[in-house]
Amino acid sequence: MDNEPNLCESDEAILFSCATGTKVLSVCATKSLSKSEGKLTYRFGESKKAIELAYSANYNSLEEKFNYSYSSYPKGAVSELSFSIGQYLYTVHADTHVFKDSSAGVFIERHGEIIDYKACNNAYQKNNLYSISKAGFNTSEARGIGTKPD
Repeated sequence: MDNEPNLCESDEAILFSCATGTKVLSVCATKSLSKSEGKLTYRFGESKKAIELAYSANYNSLEEKFNYSYSSYPKGAVSELSFSIGQYLYTVHADTHVFKDSSAGVFIERHGEIIDYKACNNAYQKNNLYSISKAGFNTSEARGIGTKPD
């Protein structure tokens, strides 16, 4: 949805963005993201002037710093973008399903245990994470961390 809030700069493409409570989480990329140029950035905060967490990687270290995974089936898909800061693992996920609730947000794990989850206010937020794989980066099988069991 074009009216979702975002923390991306004017020269960046919005790959994922949503409001989560009173804050916003965004995944932004330079418009020329590929294996030979560009930058990917995760931001979380109240506004562009009040960023609480920013994490980014240039094209040459993207696969070292971020892991993108995707899985699909006939009535749904799961996208996950994860990165680590110290002992914390952050996983932005967007799960879209036809016959069960869709969900999106960011999981924060420490030592393999989920310690926090920031759910998107709108499960049908701006989501174009799949463009990371279109830029030529490796894609692994999604863990399905946000997928609710049937």
